[in-house]
Amino acid sequence: MKRKREENNAKRQHSAEVFCQHRLMTGVSKAGTGPAFADDRMDIPDFVLFLAACLGATLSTSPPEWRTELSEESKRFKREIDDEVQPMGDSIVEVNMKSGVASALFQGDIVLTKEQQDQIAADSGTRARRQAFDKKGWKAELWSEGVPYMFSNLNEEAKTAFRKAAQLWMDNTCINFTEYQIPKKGDVNRPKTKYYLVVYEGAGCESNVGRTSKEGPQVLSLGRGCETIGHAAHEIGHALGFFHTHTRHDRDQFITVHKDKIPFDWQRQFDPQTTEANNNYDLTYDYGSIMHYGSKR
Repeated sequence: MKRKREENNAKRQHSAEVFCQHRLMTGVSKAGTGPAFADDRMDIPDFVLFLAACLGATLSTSPPEWRTELSEESKRFKREIDDEVQPMGDSIVEVNMKSGVASALFQGDIVLTKEQQDQIAADSGTRARRQAFDKKGWKAELWSEGVPYMFSNLNEEAKTAFRKAAQLWMDNTCINFTEYQIPKKGDVNRPKTKYYLVVYEGAGCESNVGRTSKEGPQVLSLGRGCETIGHAAHEIGHALGFFHTHTRHDRDQFITVHKDKIPFDWQRQFDPQTTEANNNYDLTYDYGSIMHYGSKR
């Protein structure tokens, strides 16, 4: 039991070093220029860098010093996850497979827009389908004014998990989350932006990637079995614009994917991306990333 708990905790470890190293690599040209983000459409790799830049490191820090800093921050983040995340329960894919929605989602928990579906359909049968979210083809909309969110038909356990997961993101990045009540006609307590996140109890754990709507609600589902901080933090990561760690182009150097254990119609969804579609900014593989699916024995 203890070993399983430790393994589950490790699976959900936050990708702290990724955030911090991205921050250092953005430099003054991105971290110090607010007007550069006046246009709220940005390529996904740049969006990741933008998030990371908010952690506030200075360029004058020497490499040995910032590596030590990153190591300490990573340990602190892991302690936070160890203290907060419930270790038991099904994985996101298991939850979604049991509820019957996994096959309708991309990579088990990603909701595709119509535009994304069309491009994947056009690229069907080639490795290009793994480039659906590459720098050339897809844009991520920034939550440039923070993430306003509200709950709709969600149980208290899931609400608590989402709030704690959102707090972890706020503690470790510059993204702010603000909770609102479902507005009624004439209600002044409305989000000040035209776009907001609605967290509800759907059939499983699922989210879009990045802010997809120009106006109105964008939904994130925490169905039965998704009421853990780890699952909520993972889906929030998707909503912010992050993809799965285990599909990066160099993943085969670090993990083994046993395709014989994956249902045939799912196998292509676990292909690694190409180097053209995936820029890792020379960062090493993060086994503990909250955006990584767990292993199976």
